[in-house]
Amino acid sequence: KKQRRKNPKQVFREAHQQLMKDGAKWMKHTASSSAVFATLIATVAFAGGMHVPGGTSTTTGLLLLIYQKAFAIFAIADAISLSLSVASILAFLTIITSRYAEDDFLSKLPTRLMFGIGDLFCSIAVMVIGFGFALLLLLSPDSTDKPVSVVLLYALMIMILVVSLPLLYQIVRPI
Repeated sequence: KKQRRKNPKQVFREAHQQLMKDGAKWMKHTASSSAVFATLIATVAFAGGMHVPGGTSTTTGLLLLIYQKAFAIFAIADAISLSLSVASILAFLTIITSRYAEDDFLSKLPTRLMFGIGDLFCSIAVMVIGFGFALLLLLSPDSTDKPVSVVLLYALMIMILVVSLPLLYQIVRPI
């Protein structure tokens, strides 16, 4: 009996079957975990937009701090954070629901993971910026601690960004 010869693609597929299963498991776990964080960020950003700093006037119902520049920056940062976190959630959902075919591992899944984590990272950074401006709004205008508080907050954010850069580099590098 003649044995049918396998082409290189068939040999590769058989030799790496377990690697593909492990990759799919890792990708689902990473996307699921990241989607939880993205959902948390979206929830915080949504709540921040619904319960704005300073509140509303009991007589007119208008926002009390709407004419301050810091409020405009807070509102824009909150909207951007919400949008980026929702985009991140959608990217992770496309990974979780993927069919995990062999060709998907070449570009689709890594690209989606890169965009999902990139959007999540940016949404966190923008959320912290919005929080800083909300803090500026809530501290009393004559407070001497205002600049110190904001500088410390942004110093903390920069440290977090610097610590997170190797992770982003590892994700973006292969593509």
